[in-house]
Amino acid sequence: MDLTTDVKNMVRRLEVEGLSANQAYAIISTLTKFLNINLDHLTQSVVSKSIMNEIRRLEAQGLPPNQAYIIISTLTTFLNTNLDHLAQFVVSKSAINEFKEEQNSDLSQFKLEMKHMQEIIEVEAGLEAGKFEIMKYCVGTFVSAGSICLAFVLFWK
Repeated sequence: MDLTTDVKNMVRRLEVEGLSANQAYAIISTLTKFLNINLDHLTQSVVSKSIMNEIRRLEAQGLPPNQAYIIISTLTTFLNTNLDHLAQFVVSKSAINEFKEEQNSDLSQFKLEMKHMQEIIEVEAGLEAGKFEIMKYCVGTFVSAGSICLAFVLFWK
């Protein structure tokens, strides 16, 4: 039986407390291993109340203790298998949630990049429009200066 923990969340909490990411991860992984080992030993040595009631019920039906033990061990194995499947489901669900968070982060980063690109395109378009206006001004200035010069030349002739 494995203890499923949200390692990222616990590492973040330790980082907030001032530990580096490597230190926090090492502490959390050590604690998780320690707790998993202790939980395994505990589940092997402790019989739950429901199992004790089941043993008493089977013994009351007249089954020998060995058969009652075999039935209970089969039920326990079945339940442990179901618990392992549930734990794997929870782990896969947390992995899916992490993947979704990662995708949302990537999407928001992409949206931000697209916004910046749009702003850059708008600034470039403004610069091009400014260049065109300057060229129109220069051409207009040269044409008017040329017409004035032509007028003086024609006037003095």
